[in-house]
Amino acid sequence: HKLQLNLIIRALCSLSKLAIKVEKLSNYTNVKTISDNEVLNIEMLAFANAIHKNRGEEDSSYFKSLCKKNKQLLSANFPFVKSFIEENTTQTYIFHGGIYANSGLFEFLLKTNSRSYFTIDSGFEVLLSTYKGIAAQFTDIPASLELLLSGDDTDKNIAITAANEEFEKRKNGTNKLNSQYQSFEQSENFDEVGILIPLNSPWDSAALNIASLFSGYNEWLLETIGLILENSNFNITIRQHPDERFWWGRTKTNFNQLINERYSNKRIQFVSCYDKVNSYALLKKSSAVICYSSTFGIEAAMAGKNVCVCSNVYYSKLGFSFKPLNIEDIK
Repeated sequence: HKLQLNLIIRALCSLSKLAIKVEKLSNYTNVKTISDNEVLNIEMLAFANAIHKNRGEEDSSYFKSLCKKNKQLLSANFPFVKSFIEENTTQTYIFHGGIYANSGLFEFLLKTNSRSYFTIDSGFEVLLSTYKGIAAQFTDIPASLELLLSGDDTDKNIAITAANEEFEKRKNGTNKLNSQYQSFEQSENFDEVGILIPLNSPWDSAALNIASLFSGYNEWLLETIGLILENSNFNITIRQHPDERFWWGRTKTNFNQLINERYSNKRIQFVSCYDKVNSYALLKKSSAVICYSSTFGIEAAMAGKNVCVCSNVYYSKLGFSFKPLNIEDIK
C-alpha cells in the first residue's frame, strides 16, 4: 500500500507539471453539518474498514481501536468530500473501491444524491467495473440480468450454456481460479451433511456493508447455527472458504474455534480449507444451503437446492433464493 501511495503521489505531481488540473479535497470548505444518517453510515464504514484492515472481526482492544481510528478519519474527511461533490455537480465520477477509506464516503454521498459514478476493483488479471454501485459486490448484475432476460433467446441460451460450463469447471476445480483443493470424484465422503453453510472471506469487499438482520458476519454465523440447532434436527456442515489456504484469501478469524466456544454439539461439523473435501460433493448431499454472500448460493440454486440468503448480496432478490425479513422467517 505504501508503494501504491508513493506511485499515486508521483503520478499526480507529473499531471500537475503537464498542466492537467489536479483537485485537492483540502481546498474545499469543511463547514458542512453531518446528519444522523450520515453519522450512522460513517460508523458502518469504520466497522467495515476495521474488518478489512484486520482481515476479520474480533472482540479485542486492537479491533476496537481500529474502529475508533477509522471513525475519526472518516468523520474528519466527510465534510471535504461532501463539499467537493456539492460543488462539482455535472461530473461522472470513477474511483476504485467504494468501501475503503474516502472511496466509501464518495460512494455513499453519490448514491444518496442520485449522481452518476462508476467504481472499479481488481484482482489477479481481473478488472471489474460497476455503474452506481460497488464493483466487488456486482451490484449491477440484477439490471444486466433483466436486460438479458428481456432480450433475444439466442443471447439467453449462450448465457445459460456458459453458466453450465463454468459450473462444471468450478465443481471439478478446473476453472480459472481453481479454488477447490480436491476434485469432485476424489472428495472425502460426508453422508450427513444436513444444512450446508459455505463461508466467505468476511474481510473481502464483496462481504462488507451488506448485513441484513444481523449486525455483522460473525453474529450472522453464530445466531444462524443456534437457530438451526433449536428449530430442527439437521446436522450443520460449515465449509471454510477454499481460498483460505492461500495468503491472499486468509482470514484472521478462527471460525472453528469461534463456533466451538459458543456451541458444543455433535451435529456441527467443520470442514477446513485443507480437508480433502470438494464443496460441490458436500452440496450434492446437503438438504439446504444458508449463505451470506457467497457465489456458492447461486450454484446451490443451480443444483436444485433451497437457498437462504441472510444479507443484501446482489442476488438476494432475484427470485431463486429465500431472503428472511426477520428471525421468525429463518425458523
